[in-house]
Amino acid sequence: DLVGGFAHCWPRRARGFDPRTGEKLLFRFDSGVHDISGWQKGGPIREVFARLGIEEQVPMRRLDHRFWTEGEVFDPPRDPAAHVEALAALHPEDAAGLRACLAAIRQIYDAMFSTGAGRCGIPGAPATPEGMLAFAKAHPLAVEWMPRPWSAFLDQYLRTEAAKQRLSALTGYI
Repeated sequence: DLVGGFAHCWPRRARGFDPRTGEKLLFRFDSGVHDISGWQKGGPIREVFARLGIEEQVPMRRLDHRFWTEGEVFDPPRDPAAHVEALAALHPEDAAGLRACLAAIRQIYDAMFSTGAGRCGIPGAPATPEGMLAFAKAHPLAVEWMPRPWSAFLDQYLRTEAAKQRLSALTGYI
């Protein structure tokens, strides 16, 4: 309904008042290009902006997430290590598994984006048999899990459905 399709934001009034200002609460819902990962160093959006010479001209602001599930609110910390520990505190019975699982996810993420070098940050499969062999040698965990389902990955590390559901919260988005 607007130019840019879903790349816009809209305000919504909420019940309640801001305790700092006394003003009626207003929430801003955003959707659009900020929902595309890639602003990290070496990521596709940052690399394209750098190639165009506009990396410093376009202000990018971090979008924080909030999860509401069955009356519970979880605001993930921005720091990855703090995020892992916050999840471990929410699921103490799976704390060790969460730490191992998220470390493995980080390895696979790094493997995925490692292929973006020389491709404007855009990840993709290596183009040659030698490149594929080198990727497999450098990133065996990513290769192991590439053809396997997410549920099997979680089963490898976690015991409780609650922890599995929490880590699956963004799978439809990602």
